[in-house]
Amino acid sequence: MNPGEEVVREVVQIDPEQWSALSRLLDEALDVPIRGLDEWLDSLPAGDAPHRSKLRELLKQRAAAETGDFLITLPKVSGRRAARIPVVAGLAPGTVIGPYIVEEEIGRGGMGAVWRARRSDGVIKRPLALKLPLAGPHSQELTERFARERDILGELSHPNIARLDDAGVTAFGQPFLALEYVPGVPLTDYCDELGLDIRARLRLYMQVLRAVQHAHGHLVIHRDLKPSNVIVTPQGQAMLLDFGIAKLIPDDDRGRTQLGGGALTPEYASPEQIAGKPVSTASDIYSLGVLLFELLTGERPYCLSRTTRGALEEAILSSEPQRPSAAVQRVAAAMGRGTSVKALSRSLRGDLDTIVLKALKKSPAERYATADALLRDIEHYLRGEPVTARADGSWYRFRKLVGRHKLTVAAATGAALALVATAAVALVDAHMANAERDQCVQCRDPGVCAGPPGGSLQRSAR
Repeated sequence: MNPGEEVVREVVQIDPEQWSALSRLLDEALDVPIRGLDEWLDSLPAGDAPHRSKLRELLKQRAAAETGDFLITLPKVSGRRAARIPVVAGLAPGTVIGPYIVEEEIGRGGMGAVWRARRSDGVIKRPLALKLPLAGPHSQELTERFARERDILGELSHPNIARLDDAGVTAFGQPFLALEYVPGVPLTDYCDELGLDIRARLRLYMQVLRAVQHAHGHLVIHRDLKPSNVIVTPQGQAMLLDFGIAKLIPDDDRGRTQLGGGALTPEYASPEQIAGKPVSTASDIYSLGVLLFELLTGERPYCLSRTTRGALEEAILSSEPQRPSAAVQRVAAAMGRGTSVKALSRSLRGDLDTIVLKALKKSPAERYATADALLRDIEHYLRGEPVTARADGSWYRFRKLVGRHKLTVAAATGAALALVATAAVALVDAHMANAERDQCVQCRDPGVCAGPPGGSLQRSAR
């Protein structure tokens, strides 16, 4: 029998109508020592006897989990069997994969399929996101990548990064990752559904920057930052997902780099990723720039004459991105940000244009050095302070100062204008008094003189 047939046997289908009884019996089984499970199964009452075979299969998974130590060391898969690791196709709710029962498919992409699942043995009570590799010619590479993702996520602990709960390879060679299940919608969809304005979108985006900075601080590059990998919960918390093609910075394994590069998302990939060159944290900065461009405008950075992958890659490598303020064209996009096209373009012009375009520089050295530097510039913008991406001119800094203290400046300006006006009136009065005095000196009768034309007679005070 070949390995593929073995994996099909491992898949256990559970009738939804049986699950309540099986769940109750599994809870009882958790209190039974592994060595006593066979005796416990044989002693089941007649009403539960029909579930005995299914229970036996599920409890084998528990025994493998407790003795396999897969949370510490991922089982090695090599040789002929590794090259032919099968992937179960057409999974259905109730299928058992290792110690997990899948309930609903929630995602599918180049890395693999993702199912909402739960532990069959009750060790983890809450729902989980179970990642499984798709069928393909790179089974061994996928297994190694899953192992690497397990190691990477195990080091990342941040409120905006989905937590790794479990990882391993089943007895039949099926790798899996059990991640924190994050209910919600992609970042851009969340903002559009709520009609968030630019400032609210920036504050949400700052959560993503903090998560990326945390990953970079642990020498981890995500390499596939895009809206579908940033889920926002109903509570408004942005969660960064899927380090499936992340790469440890010191890792020089050429094969892994090439495999990871093939799994990138072109619309959000950096020029060096498109060109197949070495990547760094600056590659994530570029992807963050594309994400920010789309978040602010509802558009992508490049105007394409052809909607093909070749045209997109050519633009990323050789064309300059348009300014966000110039990219705003659609009324729907502006309305989704609570404003008009003209007002949205005006709000993006200047600092936000400069921030986004700095993140999108072709040369990695010209981009923001860190996600934290990009975060600080956005904070400066929100506070009305000068951003580091702009030229540090005196007039620019003065304008930002005035913008931050509008009421104070307006009051001071009003007081200054009143003072100038008072001084001007005083000068005019003094000038007129001097003119009248000069006319009196020229009069023949020093006691009486004619006033200015149209004026009244004035008698000397003497």
